[in-house]
Amino acid sequence: QGMANIIQVKKGAVGGAPAAGASITLLKRTIRMSSSDISAIAAPAAKPAGRPMIRKIVKPLHRPRLRILPKKTEQLSENQVKTFFETSERYQLSGQVGKGGMAQVFKAQDRFLNMEVALKFLPKELLDDNAAIEAFRNEARIVMNLAHKNIVKLHTMEIGAGRIYLVMEYVDGRNFAEIMAQMGRLKPASVVQIARSCAAALDYAHSCGVLHKDLKPANLMLNKESVLKIVDFGIARHVAEGEEVGQDLFLEGTFPYMSPEQFEGKPLDLRTDIYSLAAVFYEFLAGRPIFSYDSAPEDLLTVEPRPIDGVSDDLWAVLKKALAKNRDQRWSSAGEFHNALAATEELSAQL
Repeated sequence: QGMANIIQVKKGAVGGAPAAGASITLLKRTIRMSSSDISAIAAPAAKPAGRPMIRKIVKPLHRPRLRILPKKTEQLSENQVKTFFETSERYQLSGQVGKGGMAQVFKAQDRFLNMEVALKFLPKELLDDNAAIEAFRNEARIVMNLAHKNIVKLHTMEIGAGRIYLVMEYVDGRNFAEIMAQMGRLKPASVVQIARSCAAALDYAHSCGVLHKDLKPANLMLNKESVLKIVDFGIARHVAEGEEVGQDLFLEGTFPYMSPEQFEGKPLDLRTDIYSLAAVFYEFLAGRPIFSYDSAPEDLLTVEPRPIDGVSDDLWAVLKKALAKNRDQRWSSAGEFHNALAATEELSAQL
């Protein structure tokens, strides 16, 4: 159903030391550490094999890097899941449909409404974590205010049987990470159609003041009716929620889809989502990510994307503009991006 695969680094205290109780989320796993725990494992970062993790500490850039040792987040055990659904009068378990460092998602039958839903649970060990609970509540507040055919619906947030969970629309289909693993690459005409649906949904979300901040293939789903759904607003926020002086800053996103300004820890606007969406489309067209997973994350700031074989000059020009390192050079809105994509489709139809 789409988990947030995020990298999150909490800004250190004055002098570069990590803040007490700093929260660091790596790919597919979450770590809670005190400042002494983090200091104990501080070391020059070595380039890991395979999928990289973002190691950059947010501002100032001269702070030392930290190598964070992996530690898996505790998930709900089979017994805990069974107990919850056995004691629930309303929901009947159908099966697990997704999991990540910050949540697990189960398909269930709502006995009262006689409909399938998805239940997204906050992990057990985060139930006493005020920041995690507030992030969960934030996702609920944001998504419940969005109503678009290409955005997954959130019905409600519930607390019961010692659990906090979201009740969401169940999307019967596959995400594009799974689709790409099977297909390899998609035809330009198909990508333009997908891109237009995504850009239209994103333009709507932006009109509501919402940034997604974690657009990637795994967070785009195609249901059995071939309707695209954007899912997982776990790190989304309202554009109006600017950073205050002295406030903790976070580096959040998923490499290689995060924008250059995300990686630099700058205040964000709607153009960060335009970059991420274009990075997803690049992968659809090329059959490979815009940067390989073993690339240095700093490549986001300096390395230009390579042209894609079989992509027309017009489509490449639209995509390249969306991928500009300087956000002032990108499309000014998702609606503008959408219209430019539509124009390339119309041009192709005339040829």
